[in-house]
Amino acid sequence: MYMQKEKQSKTIVLTELQHRQIEENSKTKVQAFQRKIYLKSRQNPNYRFYCLYDKVFRKDFLIEAYRKVKANQGVAGIDKTTFKDLEGKEETFIDEIHQELKAKTYKPSRLKEVEIPKTKGKTRKIRIPTIKDRVVQMALKMVIEPIFEADFEDNSFGYRPKKSAQQAIGRVGKELFKDIYRVNKREIKSADLSDCFNTIPHPELMRAIARRINDRQVLKLVKMIVKTGVLEKGSAVKKDKSNKNNGDKQDKQGNNKRGTPQGGVISPLLANIYLDKLDKYWKENSKISQMTRYADDFVILLHKKEEKKFNEFLEFLERDLKLKVNREKTKTETLKEGVNFLGFTMREKTSKRQKQYLSIEPNLKACKKIRESIKLEIKHRTGKKTEETINRINRKLRGWQEYFDNICMGKTREKINRYTELKVARMISKNNKREKICWKLFGNKEIYKKYALYKMKNLGRKFT
Repeated sequence: MYMQKEKQSKTIVLTELQHRQIEENSKTKVQAFQRKIYLKSRQNPNYRFYCLYDKVFRKDFLIEAYRKVKANQGVAGIDKTTFKDLEGKEETFIDEIHQELKAKTYKPSRLKEVEIPKTKGKTRKIRIPTIKDRVVQMALKMVIEPIFEADFEDNSFGYRPKKSAQQAIGRVGKELFKDIYRVNKREIKSADLSDCFNTIPHPELMRAIARRINDRQVLKLVKMIVKTGVLEKGSAVKKDKSNKNNGDKQDKQGNNKRGTPQGGVISPLLANIYLDKLDKYWKENSKISQMTRYADDFVILLHKKEEKKFNEFLEFLERDLKLKVNREKTKTETLKEGVNFLGFTMREKTSKRQKQYLSIEPNLKACKKIRESIKLEIKHRTGKKTEETINRINRKLRGWQEYFDNICMGKTREKINRYTELKVARMISKNNKREKICWKLFGNKEIYKKYALYKMKNLGRKFT
């Protein structure tokens, strides 16, 4: 017992030289703080941080938090306050938040619920905080994120600084490329957690946070944020009636009993803190199989020797972490049929020179989605200015290409370009009162020169 206490009490302190170097290389005091706290957390895996709350309400943190939240834009919360309403009032707005947090009188407002359509007629519920609450969440995130970033495993890529879906695809692709030439190929298991963000249990989440943070006010603030419920239009509190067999997800006051509502600034970080248990469990129990995770989606390249461990892993998720595995989406995939992950399909192909290679392309669902998006954009903006509609289409195409484009998707890129050309040409012809497409209007690719339609070209990116 004495040895355990002695081991826990040993803390590595940053040297004066490290402090000075960090401050010299940091652009702001906020960045310097984040680098120092990350380094300290990295050097002291068992250290619990205290005296953090005063950083949350510091003016420079709140100003930086407001800047980041504004850059993300987003719709107004239940108070209907927009960034346009706050123009010229930013200083007063931030000062009010500062005073509330300092006096410990701050309480988050109810969340605005918006349903976003998904495939097969399903919807996803997004719960939007007010701008004020988003600024508080961002300031809190800026303070505690470096502590947990030092703990997270390298196989996690979702919603993390300097990490991306493309890096996750690159990691999986690199290993799959090795399997093309292996005799004993690994089984490819892709899995998904059902409604993960909304089912994370609060007591276990708070314990995971308290393992590294010993500041009561910070823990209280996190608890208030995750328990904030949804306000129905009018005044009554809206209760989540889904999943009745497992009990309501909100209490009588309308506060959440489970989950980190999607739409909150800090929700992805809180989900990662909890799901880090998943990464650590797999790392400790499997030495030869590789897992790559992006939020609640993960792919495991499983050695046949560890088939039993995979089943035990799924049991651990449901029994210990109290999460629900989506059995429909948990399946074994092959390189020949294609491995689907994060909207991409990775497949083994043979070139004209009879060489095998790994193709990484957008899957059929992603291609269908961008086509439907362009079609709806033109349909809903009938009678609007052609230039405005094309500008909106261009933004969609750029965003889609920024996510998916790589050297393997030449044919897909051309198909999307041709589809867009056809739809835009038909729209312009109708605007010129032509029943059919008048191709004379579009000679020598005038559709790109005169009308400035965005054409996707090879960006030369490689994911592996």
